[in-house]
Amino acid sequence: MKVFVGVVLSFGLATAARAAEPQGHPDLSGVWWSKQKVAAVRPVEGAAIPFTAAGAAQYAKNKPVIREIDSKLPALHAVKRCLPQGVPRVWGSGLPFQIFQRPEEVVIAYEQDHIRRFVYMDEKLDADAADPGYMGSSVGHWDGGALVIDSGAYKPTYLDNSGLPHGDKLKVTERLRKIDGKTLEVLTTIDDPEMYSKPWTVRYTFALHPEEQIQDYMCGVGIVQSRFGTEGAVLKLRHHGS
Repeated sequence: MKVFVGVVLSFGLATAARAAEPQGHPDLSGVWWSKQKVAAVRPVEGAAIPFTAAGAAQYAKNKPVIREIDSKLPALHAVKRCLPQGVPRVWGSGLPFQIFQRPEEVVIAYEQDHIRRFVYMDEKLDADAADPGYMGSSVGHWDGGALVIDSGAYKPTYLDNSGLPHGDKLKVTERLRKIDGKTLEVLTTIDDPEMYSKPWTVRYTFALHPEEQIQDYMCGVGIVQSRFGTEGAVLKLRHHGS
């Protein structure tokens, strides 16, 4: 995998934006936003989630845990509240994200938790060799007008805000395509034989917002600060001697 050096992040993202329509592929760059938060995902065909027995049991265990996490603001004993959300959960955050597109990589900058996701183009996914991460390890390729992202090697997290579980061998395939000039469709297929009896797909749509910029988001001990304001105890910093 390529290493993206943090100190050149701003320069690299700006370069990606300028080269947003590489080699004739669709231009997915820009700020996209669905202002509707998706707390609980369901398969696109409207069917029930195809749990295995292990998946149903784990889901039942997760529900009270995630309710406890969401019932209070972050504290020292509740650090899970500030962990990256993973996919597909992050797509339903209700906050915008920005896509930067280059021939060799696509960068997705989510406002939620300031997550930066790097999709390396035309490389082979080796989930067994990759270091696990909350956003997984992602590679991409073009299939006609769709950007296809294959991801694996996930740390334990949830698939949505209701606590849907996943196992160690979770594989996620996302298809990003414009369905018109200002609408982005993201089809996310969950393939996890430990928790689900068959692959199933979730659909999200986002509107293009060229007037928007990614804003600050901070999650810490006892406080969340976002574009929607501040929740929790604001730490009042005092200068020495004041």
